[in-house]
Amino acid sequence: MVRMIRLMVGTGALLLVAAVPAAAQEYPPTTRSLNVSSGTVAPGGSVTVSGTGCASAAAVALAVDGAAAGTATADAGGAFSAPVTVPSGASGSVEITATCDEADGGVLTLTATVSIQSAGGGLPFTGASSTFPTTLAALGVLVLGTGLVLVARRRSLALSRG
Repeated sequence: MVRMIRLMVGTGALLLVAAVPAAAQEYPPTTRSLNVSSGTVAPGGSVTVSGTGCASAAAVALAVDGAAAGTATADAGGAFSAPVTVPSGASGSVEITATCDEADGGVLTLTATVSIQSAGGGLPFTGASSTFPTTLAALGVLVLGTGLVLVARRRSLALSRG
């Protein structure tokens, strides 16, 4: 019994001495994000790009589909904001990229996708804006169904009496 207690105390002491502290994590964690003022833009139009996660006063290179589109400078908190113009020949969607130095010396690349509006602009016309014809048709079907049920009941009663 004494041997078992010594073994348990020795194992506990070994665990306390040999324990390795967890690696320190940055607190609060740095947020890294890239936002655009609008998810859609017309060809040749511009959006405002804003982001976080850069080093203080870091230069931020902005690009649209890999082509240089401007620069910005991060503030003391690592945030930046700048307008970006989409090429006039763009269609479908484009990828906006912001590249800057991080506080730890690494390079941060943030991306966001923006959809390009079609030349016609706006939404296509897909149907009537009035619900009156549909409502009228629904009421007609309801009256017809009620009439059929009444006729069926009268026939059923007439056959059971007759």
